[in-house]
Amino acid sequence: MATEKICKIHRKLPAGGILVFLTGKQEIVRCVNRLKQRLEPGHFKRKKDGRPSSKEQENGDVHQTAEGDALDGGIRDMDDEEVDGDLFQKEEEDDFDQLENEEDVDIGITSNIKDDDDKRPKKVRILPLYSMLSVDEQAKVFAPVPDDTRLIVVATNIAETSITIPGISYVVDSGRQKCRNYHAGTGVASYDVMWISKAAADQRAGRAGRTGPGHCYRLYSSSVYSRYLDDFALPEVLTRPLEDVVLAMKAMDVSNVTSFPFPTPPEQSQINAAMKLLANLGCVDVSRVEEQGGDGKITSLGQAVAKLPLGVRYGKMLLVAAQANVLDYAIALVAVLSESTPFVYHTEEVDKEDEKSDPKLEDLDEVDRNQITRQEKELKKEMKSKWNHDGGDVLAALKAVGAYAYAGRGAGGSSEKLACRQFCEENGLHLVVMQRIAKMRLHLCKLAKGRLPHAGGVAAETGKYLPSMPPPKRLQESLLRQAIASGLLDNVARRAPPGAVGQEFSGIPRSAYICGNSKLKEPLFIDNNSTMHSKRPEWVCFDSIVRKTRKDGTTVATIQRVTPLDADWLATLCRGSNLMTLGSPLATPVPRYIKEKDSIQCAVETKFGGHGWEIPPCFVDMYDMIQKESKKTDQRKKQNSAAMQDDSFRWFARYLLEGKVIPELSGLSSMLNDEPAIITRRKPAKKVLMIVSVLSDAGVDSAAALQKHWAEKDNKFLFKALKPWVKSNLVEEAKQLWIAAVTSNVDVWKNNRC
Repeated sequence: MATEKICKIHRKLPAGGILVFLTGKQEIVRCVNRLKQRLEPGHFKRKKDGRPSSKEQENGDVHQTAEGDALDGGIRDMDDEEVDGDLFQKEEEDDFDQLENEEDVDIGITSNIKDDDDKRPKKVRILPLYSMLSVDEQAKVFAPVPDDTRLIVVATNIAETSITIPGISYVVDSGRQKCRNYHAGTGVASYDVMWISKAAADQRAGRAGRTGPGHCYRLYSSSVYSRYLDDFALPEVLTRPLEDVVLAMKAMDVSNVTSFPFPTPPEQSQINAAMKLLANLGCVDVSRVEEQGGDGKITSLGQAVAKLPLGVRYGKMLLVAAQANVLDYAIALVAVLSESTPFVYHTEEVDKEDEKSDPKLEDLDEVDRNQITRQEKELKKEMKSKWNHDGGDVLAALKAVGAYAYAGRGAGGSSEKLACRQFCEENGLHLVVMQRIAKMRLHLCKLAKGRLPHAGGVAAETGKYLPSMPPPKRLQESLLRQAIASGLLDNVARRAPPGAVGQEFSGIPRSAYICGNSKLKEPLFIDNNSTMHSKRPEWVCFDSIVRKTRKDGTTVATIQRVTPLDADWLATLCRGSNLMTLGSPLATPVPRYIKEKDSIQCAVETKFGGHGWEIPPCFVDMYDMIQKESKKTDQRKKQNSAAMQDDSFRWFARYLLEGKVIPELSGLSSMLNDEPAIITRRKPAKKVLMIVSVLSDAGVDSAAALQKHWAEKDNKFLFKALKPWVKSNLVEEAKQLWIAAVTSNVDVWKNNRC
């Protein structure tokens, strides 16, 4: 319908540009193709060998996209947001029943001219306009056109308010726009074609005649305008996730976000979803809400994340990466996650009907057509495989970002732009996206220098990045995957066991995943374009969930930007998170002394997510865990527990005698008449009971507590309990070793106090 209206305007109305509003890139490219077929019938004529005609070659610079594909060549790539909701495919739906009675909104011009009027332009310049076009391609709509040529711009709502195109006299408004709808409870997003608001319709009409009289043609009736169009678009606070806003408010000591007097109060479900996400990431503590009131208190991690002008997830990723000394690589990762996919060929397949109607193939015989189609598929497959990575989609994009930066060499000027453009064309990368990622990367480097100066690395020191930065090593890749997972803890999924997915999904040839969010009941599927699509690891984390429509009209939830993870990481990454549930102490693995934390740590039952998935056990402070266990009212749980009241002191005594707590006592083990391991076997020996009871009575189960007791109370503490453990002929030697160790540790304690 839009094509017919544009052709009618061109053939019957006086000079003046035409601006057409459609929903997205896919629809725009199709419209441009059809207009060229109708208004430039010789443009697509090709020779039998499939090469473009001379006219195509002459005009090719006018119709090239940023990716280097001719717009007349059909859809060769598609943004993620273009997958759903093509207006051309929905012209027969109920919403468009009344579109045949299109209305004209007059803005001051009457057109009573004859069909043979020679003042009408005979030629056309047809240009697309959408956000993913390069700056050079977008600039073509502002270039002057000859008097005998009519400018036709087919655009998204980028041309609604952002820019004014000179010479536009006619506007064709489809009345539709593509919107990202987000469900706060489940986190599922979908891209849907929806009606614009009345305010937007008026704004579009105002694009006609900005520099002179104009006319607007609406492809919908006044009945549709009054019935389906809202007066104004919804405020952004009602349509987006609010975790960033809520965290900023928590950092300003707002105790109860729900009761805050917002100018436009968001839905309670939005605030609840934001609080849950922040608690899941460990940025807000909600464990003491009943005692303290409010809806949660910001944690130290949350305070650190709130100081970074980034999304909560990305801020946490950078902080974790900085702690792991991989900040330079993490900056590139966050830049990648902030943009759409940089891979041109990571797109959905072209519809069969579009392939048949592709104007560049219509003049070829069947053999040549099949050959060209086969070559294009092989090229697409080659380009997709070039950027595969075992570490997932984000590390695959990191690989491309590093290669792109190296291609430009940081030379600056036109030479760098030319080298980067050529690199993208040869390697299936989207130039515009890569340019945006590079700008974001530089911005984050400056941010790191200002906010994370002690993090280490080139970015924190100089505020820049090295174009020749080498690819991350295996260990660094593992650390980066852990950093990614730390920001996506609530977006963890596990491969569904056999029989767990309903029959309606049995026809999908990929493994289904179950999301850790128990509110999301439906199965998830890895997107076709993911590097993990064929690998299907047991555990993954993902950036987002997008609902896509299948050929039979049903929808499936697909996970985007997939990163494989190791279940062993989850216990460590979930410290302070609401997603981890700790149970009773376990007998195995055995407790251990952690020098960095100076405590006896025991393994406990560990479960993750809303489904209570068992994961490798987490190690926690044994004394604290035993105290919590002792408060349980269920006596059976006490009896079945693998830990006893004095176990933290037993294990401390064992590791102390083995020389693992105080290095100065490492030579003591060769002087003992028994293995210290008998202490934790609960062997009923007098010397075992003596050393355990002495430590328990003094409350000493750490090196710091032992040093303090020696320094402040008794420097001979524990030696009497030690004597029964020493061989009789080595008592004096053991005494000298003990005295030296006590003296050294008392000095350490005093120095630390100072």
